[in-house]
Amino acid sequence: LRLDPAERNILRTGAADPRYLSSGHIVYVFESTLFALPFDLDSLEVRGGPVPVVPDVRRAVGADIGIAQYAVSDSGTLVYVKGSANDQVSLALADRSGKFKPLPAPNDNVYHPRFNHDESRIAVYRLDGATTSNVWIYEVAQSQWRQLTFNGGDRPLWTPNSRAITYRVGTSLWQIPSDFSGAAAQLPGTDVTGNMGPFDWSSDGEVLLYGSTEGLRAFRPKAADVKDTLVMKPPEGATLITRASFSPDARWMVYTVATAQGSLAYVSPFPTGVGGHRKIMNEIAASPIWSRDGREIFVNATGTLQVLGIKTQPAPDWTNPISLFAMQGLVAPGAGSTNWDITRDAKQILMIVPKIAQTGTANQELQVVLNWSEEVRRLVP
Repeated sequence: LRLDPAERNILRTGAADPRYLSSGHIVYVFESTLFALPFDLDSLEVRGGPVPVVPDVRRAVGADIGIAQYAVSDSGTLVYVKGSANDQVSLALADRSGKFKPLPAPNDNVYHPRFNHDESRIAVYRLDGATTSNVWIYEVAQSQWRQLTFNGGDRPLWTPNSRAITYRVGTSLWQIPSDFSGAAAQLPGTDVTGNMGPFDWSSDGEVLLYGSTEGLRAFRPKAADVKDTLVMKPPEGATLITRASFSPDARWMVYTVATAQGSLAYVSPFPTGVGGHRKIMNEIAASPIWSRDGREIFVNATGTLQVLGIKTQPAPDWTNPISLFAMQGLVAPGAGSTNWDITRDAKQILMIVPKIAQTGTANQELQVVLNWSEEVRRLVP
């Protein structure tokens, strides 16, 4: 990107986490391999094809943002963490004390798990390669995976009756029958800039909350006019609404916003504008979930799963947060995503955890390569 005048050129598609080397190369990661491209800094042009230079570079766990675990010093030393992109995370079920066990099925590379109403099925999205994701369903009783979408999709959400799954493709929302009986259909009016995916359905199925860079949006299936879906802009001092969850009666919602101080959690009436927006805790909080019985709100607060007792009649009131267990092993979500869910009785937590948290055997060593820039010059002249 040239800044003045603004001019953008695509050098390589499918590439992630690029760095420029003084040797005259751009290095980047595709899947779990580090590639190098010869690059002319004056003309800003690539001078040849990509060459693989380092295999098995670990990617950031759980975030759909492409980060790779490597760095290169000015003197040409490379440091990286070894690891495969396909064997890093899986599903586990924990109690409120933090004791957890993996679910008994191969479930590598899965994110954003969501229970259906009776907890017999779990929807996730799985990464198929470096840039493609699809929605899958895990049948709990059979310990079996079934692929639901084949043309992309992430951040799945069950409809209240569990008959369909709403999900994101690119900048729009789609919906598909969960019994594999029909094709997916795009939800009208949901193709918006910076679509962050579906957040939550109201229990009556009348409103779907979803996020965008402009703010919180609502899709109403029965509405005649779907042109104006923006229901709340980020409040003053915030740049983004990162997640939202309805109360069971859909009269209230808990949501988080991104600020310069970090992510903060608020409770607001729905529809918004009728009443105030109240911050429910002073700590940094992410990925809020309102329990199905309406009595508790769960949040990931600075690496700890915390729960607040709450009542909404005659007005919202909540207890001080209680820490349940440390969540350092929990996979961090991207904005708009949540890598955990709770059961109907709020006694168990479904989590995406790194395999190092399960086995303790993952390779955590830093690999250091001295004079690596000279090796790049030799491999990619």
